[in-house]
Amino acid sequence: MQSNCQIFYDSGDKHMNFPQNDIDSFLSSPAVLNKLRADFIETQSETAINVRKSINDSDIKTAHRLAHNLKSLAGLINENVLYDYAQTLEGILRNFSETANEIPAQALDDMENELARVVNRISQ
Repeated sequence: MQSNCQIFYDSGDKHMNFPQNDIDSFLSSPAVLNKLRADFIETQSETAINVRKSINDSDIKTAHRLAHNLKSLAGLINENVLYDYAQTLEGILRNFSETANEIPAQALDDMENELARVVNRISQ
């Protein structure tokens, strides 16, 4: 007998029952995916600006954390191209040393352009 769990996700007064190990059904639910995408826009729209600011302020730890969070959330909403760009940037920032000249501009530009595309598409 498979047990069910109630998953409460801020979608009004509704809650949904899913088999305990069926996270895929939960994440593919249109109501949940729409909420995740709305939350993504609210929390990640300024990420490129914040990453650039952190790098300019020599706060690589914060820039790395922002890229990591963007990567994770892009994966959650199935934005695979953005996930790949954020993962590349995250790796660069993880391996960044103070003796390196600078972060490759192309990695930042790729992430920034794809993030803008995703935010624009979701917002429509």
